[in-house]
Amino acid sequence: MLMTTIDGGSVWASLNRTLPEPGQPIDAVSFLPGSPGRGVITCQNNTVCQASADLTSWTRLTSWPGKVRADSAGNLYGVMGATETVVKSTDNGVTWTSILTGADEVAVATQGRVWAGYSVKNGGASQSAYSADGGATWVRLNSPGYRQGVFISPDPLNPDRALIGIPGIGFWLATVT
Repeated sequence: MLMTTIDGGSVWASLNRTLPEPGQPIDAVSFLPGSPGRGVITCQNNTVCQASADLTSWTRLTSWPGKVRADSAGNLYGVMGATETVVKSTDNGVTWTSILTGADEVAVATQGRVWAGYSVKNGGASQSAYSADGGATWVRLNSPGYRQGVFISPDPLNPDRALIGIPGIGFWLATVT
């Protein structure tokens, strides 16, 4: 079910629209900067669908990565699932460039810092990294060493902070300078 609010979340109303993949949990929702009314939804099966302006129909975007996120400058970031590669688009999704390999999670702070997460690989531990320059360079963060997946939620008010979570274990607050 799609819901909307116009008062900061005090009251929510159903849009009475069907979802692009009924029965599939939604993993990410992003509105595309510079494209009013244009948004994409990524389902947990990595299906990416673009909404029509009135949210009544959906188009599958087969050449798009999953978990698409947008920064305030209009750049898009996503994860190519099979290759676990973070990719970036500077042309609203027409082309994608690899900026980090081995990661399976991406998040973008409102002011542009990009965060990436690495789930367990070959008996290793979960890790995370950040980029302050749109993915040109990356800094890996120390992790608590757990062997589960990782998810990231940047602080919407401070691009230098993010909550990094490991399902079933907990969260830690990462602050970078």
